[in-house]
Amino acid sequence: MKFDEFIASILEALKIRLLENGEEVVLRTNKVLKNNGVELTALNVCRDADEVSPTIYLEPFYRAYMNGMSYEDVLDDIYRLQLMRSFENALSIDAVVNEEHVLDNIIIRLINRKRNEKMLEDIPYIEVKDLVIVFRRVVRLDSDGVATTLVNRQDMNRWRLTVDSLYKKALDNTERMFPVVKESIFETLRSRYDNYEIRNIDMDDELFILTNEMGINGATAMMYSGMLDECADMAGGDIYILPSSVHEILFTRVTLERDENDLKELIKEANRDAVSELDFLSDNLYLYKKTDKELCIV
Repeated sequence: MKFDEFIASILEALKIRLLENGEEVVLRTNKVLKNNGVELTALNVCRDADEVSPTIYLEPFYRAYMNGMSYEDVLDDIYRLQLMRSFENALSIDAVVNEEHVLDNIIIRLINRKRNEKMLEDIPYIEVKDLVIVFRRVVRLDSDGVATTLVNRQDMNRWRLTVDSLYKKALDNTERMFPVVKESIFETLRSRYDNYEIRNIDMDDELFILTNEMGINGATAMMYSGMLDECADMAGGDIYILPSSVHEILFTRVTLERDENDLKELIKEANRDAVSELDFLSDNLYLYKKTDKELCIV
């Protein structure tokens, strides 16, 4: 079954199931441009004219079907997910269009510049080497996650802001709403795996991780005020920065023993084998020189 056929079939079957349960709904699908130029098919199940339904992306379900999951099981999963999201996380239109406190809810995100050229055509941004800082408006932030909308040039003009003033406000908001987490990667592994033990590790080779408490778009934390200096202090000198994904970065102290080519290859290999297209940040290795306050691509 081709993807278009899969979508049509799922929409028809889902609507029948909802009608059987006494629910009259409007099913909407549209293409959404996501990070790195990735285009996904969004499904919205709207039960009320004043409701903005959370989005369900259909590509993962199609992949599961193509990998052997039965059609009925896929349909069951989509049905359960839309029920959970619609009742727990539905947003009113008023919550989205009400801009009374909008300037307290603008945040920054760090993404790859080249892979997002199309998106950047109509939005404000700030270049950082091969990356860019873009702006998003938070419309919901709770234990279930975060819902945001992209800030475009029309938004910025309506709020009567410059890129510089937008950045200053958004940076303060991001630091407040997404507190930083920076720790040794060994501590991260210890917290994730109960029986993890450190054995025969040369601490000169220690890796550190930088993210935020939610673990979502945590690489942005490297833009926090004074954060790279804090990372350098933690590592004990100038640092190499490895862009693990949009969700986190790794950093380690610069030493004579480190081979920059090995680190570059490590980044490319991880991006190729372990990082999704949506989560990709960069293939480059960065160097931060604390004395010069300089971030550069190696």
